[in-house]
Amino acid sequence: MTTSSRSRHVAVYIVGRGEILKTLGGSEAFVALNTPEGCAVLDAPLGLNEHLVMVDESGPEPVLVDRPTFGLILPEAVDLGEVVALAVPAGAALVIAGEPAGEADEAGLEIEFASPGRYWVQVELWPYVPLRARVMVD
Repeated sequence: MTTSSRSRHVAVYIVGRGEILKTLGGSEAFVALNTPEGCAVLDAPLGLNEHLVMVDESGPEPVLVDRPTFGLILPEAVDLGEVVALAVPAGAALVIAGEPAGEADEAGLEIEFASPGRYWVQVELWPYVPLRARVMVD
């Protein structure tokens, strides 16, 4: 078997940022063909969850590391009109039901739901692991 036909499993990441875009499995030629410009690859285990890890390029060789967490949990249920305050870094984006719903400032985020229901809530900011939960509003 030649090196070019050997199968690899890799994480494709943005150089200088460490964000993993996708994982690939296949020959060297397939990996090369499917690696966008400005990206590099790093051997990765099969089943890697790219939303939980990133590539740390600070050492002599790039390595996979866990992404940091926000260190908080979204509530599962809130009362209608209740304000949920989240101490997240400035720039964190709030997404509710798939729609942008705000951005954190230096004080964090405040969420107030205008109507009862069940909402899919996300807070996102690179390099943090996205914070996601279904929130029931009564």
